[in-house]
Amino acid sequence: MAYPATAIVQDAVWNASATKYSETTHALQVEMRKKGYYTTAYLLDGKFGPATIKAWQRYMRDYGRYEGKYTGAIDGEVKGMTISAAYSFLAPDGGNAWGVIYNYNLNPQIIFPEYSTTLAWQKFLNYRRNKA
Repeated sequence: MAYPATAIVQDAVWNASATKYSETTHALQVEMRKKGYYTTAYLLDGKFGPATIKAWQRYMRDYGRYEGKYTGAIDGEVKGMTISAAYSFLAPDGGNAWGVIYNYNLNPQIIFPEYSTTLAWQKFLNYRRNKA
């Protein structure tokens, strides 16, 4: 399965599921494979399972800056530090290039992935789709 032929829909809906296809997850898998984090042993299936999450944690660990850098265990679980890194990865130093609105009053365990963060990741992945 290749990268979606057209840009992914920027609808702020991730549908992060280990059992159902998500266009956003598929684009994330392709981006991580290009960078060597999602090996060919894993299918580009658009499912947000443990292998995808572990690759995402490694990706955010190596590419994140400052508060967006993932420093937790590579455990394949979306909680705590993974959620914090996902929120701040695209808005380092308080920047807002991708439109992330970080609300420290929200409980990320309940709302991940929330609207602005999902939309920001979709914009980022559309930008990255034609980059080396």
